[in-house]
Amino acid sequence: MIDSKGKRISSARVERSLFISLIAGGMGSVWFIFCQPQQILTVMIRNYLHASDQQLGTFVAILNMAGVFHLGAIYLYSKTKRIKPVWIITTTLSRSSAFFIAAAALYVYMGGDKNTALWIVMGVSLVFSYMLGNISGSGWWTWISALIPEKTRSSYFGKRSSLAQMMNIIFFFSATWLLDIFSSDIFLIYALIYLVIGVLGVADILLHLAVPEPVHAHERQPFSRNLLLEPVRNKEFLCFAVLTGFSVLSIFVAAPFLAPHITSPETVGAPNIWLGIMFFISQLTWMFIAPFWGMLMDRMGQKPIVLLGLLHPFCYPLYLLLTPHNYEIFLPIIAIWTGIFAPAFWEGITQMMLAQVPSKNRTAYVAWYWALLGMIGSLGNLLGGFLMEHTGSLTITIAATLLLTFLSFLVFGSLKVTATARLDHVVSLITTPSVYRTYSQLSVLSGTVRPDKVHKALKDVKNKSGVLAFDEVCSRLEDPDRAVREEAAGAMGRIGTEAARDILIAQLNNPDSLVRPEAAAALGLMQDLSAIPPLIDALYTGDEEVQEEAALSLGKLKSEESVKALKQIIEEDRSQRVKVSSVEGIVHQNRLEAVEEIMKLWEQTSNKILKTQLSISLGNLIGNPGGFYRCVTGTQENRDSAIANLFKDIFNSLKKFEIMDSGYVSHIIKESLPAVEESFTARDFPESFSTMYTIILNLIFRKLEMMGYEGDAENAGCYLKEKDSLLFLGFHLYSRLEQLRIEKLCEPQPTDILLGVYFLKSYCKRETQRGR
Repeated sequence: MIDSKGKRISSARVERSLFISLIAGGMGSVWFIFCQPQQILTVMIRNYLHASDQQLGTFVAILNMAGVFHLGAIYLYSKTKRIKPVWIITTTLSRSSAFFIAAAALYVYMGGDKNTALWIVMGVSLVFSYMLGNISGSGWWTWISALIPEKTRSSYFGKRSSLAQMMNIIFFFSATWLLDIFSSDIFLIYALIYLVIGVLGVADILLHLAVPEPVHAHERQPFSRNLLLEPVRNKEFLCFAVLTGFSVLSIFVAAPFLAPHITSPETVGAPNIWLGIMFFISQLTWMFIAPFWGMLMDRMGQKPIVLLGLLHPFCYPLYLLLTPHNYEIFLPIIAIWTGIFAPAFWEGITQMMLAQVPSKNRTAYVAWYWALLGMIGSLGNLLGGFLMEHTGSLTITIAATLLLTFLSFLVFGSLKVTATARLDHVVSLITTPSVYRTYSQLSVLSGTVRPDKVHKALKDVKNKSGVLAFDEVCSRLEDPDRAVREEAAGAMGRIGTEAARDILIAQLNNPDSLVRPEAAAALGLMQDLSAIPPLIDALYTGDEEVQEEAALSLGKLKSEESVKALKQIIEEDRSQRVKVSSVEGIVHQNRLEAVEEIMKLWEQTSNKILKTQLSISLGNLIGNPGGFYRCVTGTQENRDSAIANLFKDIFNSLKKFEIMDSGYVSHIIKESLPAVEESFTARDFPESFSTMYTIILNLIFRKLEMMGYEGDAENAGCYLKEKDSLLFLGFHLYSRLEQLRIEKLCEPQPTDILLGVYFLKSYCKRETQRGR
């Protein structure tokens, strides 16, 4: 970017300028909170200068109607080459309104007429605060938005809002405390407060002298009717602005009358300090929550956040429950609710506006937006003033607000906006506890910290909440640290979105990628069948590690296509590692054909670890996945404990099964199985296997007899394969092991016996459940 003086605006200069604007915004926000018709100004006008409800409602309405002066910005900036000088001059004059309000308060303190002071305050607020401020305010949005990358704009304004609320807490709480402590000199305190506010308001503007104006921020165009009316001819923009204005109208019906209701002696009669306490609580909540909402807007879109923000007026019925005895309970609840949801609405509609308006003629669009927002919103103040004046009922006024807000929610929800998440998706996300952990880790994932911290943060990225960290995780796929890269690929798999899938496929297909195996493994986590073709390609284009992970992932993606590819790999001349992984993949899909492939590989390999892997795969087919794993892994002490528990479990299962088949089962419990365990413990594995073989075959043939099978033993396997997959597994496994023992003189291994015990446990469990 180039500034208006022809100097380059570097990224460092942008960062510095945005920091200055951040600090200035904190000062300026204090001016807004005191000089706009909010708690301090409305209480001063209503309770101390004795304006009527109708006067207060009309005053607030007229101020909002002054939003029409935003349209003056279109003419004003069409006559200037730059935004910055014009904005600084007009806005400095606007901020001077605080000095006039201070003078009016001092005038009353010195004995002046309150009615005269009332008209001074209202007149100054209209002419200076609103007319002058509005006529140039749109230019600031055009200028600053040109400096901020759109991708991070909402997050920046969320941080700006957070700082603003912190400043507001300090000054608002201090002001209400002073007003209560020195209530006898109330107008002198008002004078001093507004004097300080004026200084802060002007300081905000002067600090912006150090912020550069990009040369492309303002494209000067001759003023014309087309220039003026272009935004209102844009149906999408006009619809958005009107709907937003209606939402503001809904809130404004009751809003001006809530603070006077709290402090008025005729209603609740709470001290002024309670306005400060409420403000402190709500703004402190706002300060912490606004950056979170901003981050969500950048990643999920503004519309669902705005819809959530429309919930904040639904705490208004609590005002109707207030009494002089319970306000200390209800006011903090109201403040917390407001602090959570109000920033979602107010920050959201502004960011949504900036996202909606085109870069060309942006000032005109922004001007029309603020003008329509003010004019439509002012109708809410008029309606509220009318209802309060003619009914005197805050209940009716709040009911009107709630009804109109509900209508706003329905209408705003129908607004078509591209690139935004569904409301239910966002609600599901923010009600997931892990999302806040992910949010707290974003600075680590995107920052310059130690690799071990980044690695730990990546491990905390979960599936639902991980979508918030998508960009940060994606950037870590090319991290110099290997552990970070690999964990980033795993995190992508846990995120599981279509975008994450595409990134992982790109990494898998890239021969220069350093995370190809991890990308293949991560694709298996996603259960997305569209990843099958690239995973099959990886079986032929990757190194052994990539092929191994691709085979395992294909097993997790249940389809005929993946099984066919894995069978093909087993038949080809591949390494035993890749073949074993392919078998494991088929096992993941509970395919019976995996048994034969496992036995073939079991015969071919002499690698003890691969044999154990194959045994675990068989165990996963026979019983609960992972159950057999405990018996063959870990320390010898833990394995012995797991094996002892396995025998104990099978004895218990057999005792339950004994009720249905007392004859042979009793024999197993009393004689056969104890013999298996005794010889196994004595490491007499041939004897233990022989006894186990007899138990299994006898049980299977007893079951075949009950099933009505009349064929010979040789064809029993084919019959069982069609009728009973579990019995087929046990029959095929032990028949094959016995065949190997006899024909090839293979000594039975401990895992062979344990697989038989594990089969027996699964069989008894199934038969017992069927018999219930």
